[in-house]
Amino acid sequence: MAAYTHVMLTGQNTEHIDTAIADFQFHPIKTVYLLHSPNEKKATGYKTKPTLFKDLAKKCKKRIEGNKSYNKKVKLVEISSAFDSEVTILAISKLFKDEIPYLATKKHFVVNVTGGTNMMAVGALIAAGIKQTSAYYVLDNRFHKDLDTYLKEIHIPDFKMSIELKESEEQVLYEISKSKFEWKRTPKNEVKKYDVDLNELSPNAPQWKTKITYKITDSLTAEWMSPKTIDGATTLQSQDKKDPNLPKQYKRNRGLQEIMEDDYGIKRTRLARILERLQNKGLVTLENNVPKLSPPLGNEANRRKEYRLDSKQILVTITKLGLTELEGFKPG
Repeated sequence: MAAYTHVMLTGQNTEHIDTAIADFQFHPIKTVYLLHSPNEKKATGYKTKPTLFKDLAKKCKKRIEGNKSYNKKVKLVEISSAFDSEVTILAISKLFKDEIPYLATKKHFVVNVTGGTNMMAVGALIAAGIKQTSAYYVLDNRFHKDLDTYLKEIHIPDFKMSIELKESEEQVLYEISKSKFEWKRTPKNEVKKYDVDLNELSPNAPQWKTKITYKITDSLTAEWMSPKTIDGATTLQSQDKKDPNLPKQYKRNRGLQEIMEDDYGIKRTRLARILERLQNKGLVTLENNVPKLSPPLGNEANRRKEYRLDSKQILVTITKLGLTELEGFKPG
């Protein structure tokens, strides 16, 4: 079983240290580091005499090492000030660097934020966040009776990951916001004639190369029976205008998938996760069944194109809330 290294804050009281060592959480313990400030030279605050923090830490170390049931290795680490969080951050960061080669994972480096001053606790939490270690708080057994464990684990958020997620979400929102989905067609059941270069001819043209029947299928809904423009919207997949058989109703040639991969290095699977988060937050809407004019179907003698909804295509639209979320964002 992989062992844990504990960093514990010491102050006027050290009972929480004994509680943590005796508990079954974050065991077995490899090493315990006790962070303490120097002995006070004069009394501070409401006290009538100075507190000998270093001496208290030494007594705690002796008590732990003298308890044969503990059998723990304890090291003292003196910090210059108990009222400067940066000092605690630097001390814990150095210990992490020294210990991590000998631990199974960074989660086996555990920070006990109980004890010491408030600024020491703040520094300990920040250090745990920076290094993405484990952390816990020791509950007072005077107020919490008969618990299986008195160590309350603290979830350490991955700040770097959160920032990266935020940035990628903003990038996706930005690209959607500057897009425009345009359906420029007025569907009709009709027959059209084309020359050899697929240029449309008049219905009465005496010579033509291709005749195509245009048909409105039952899938096409009333909202798409006339031209329509949606600001802040784009299709998920690309529509390649270089292929004459594909429709030309999309103003943007590239779909969102291609834009995000080409311009930001965001692959399709990652984009799917981002869009799911944005949809859950109410920042975008995702709609299937985007209108399209099909490529020519049938044989040479009986060619046709169909106005229909494409069930495989998705229209991604930014909401008003999404536009608000995007305020102040500048693409890097």
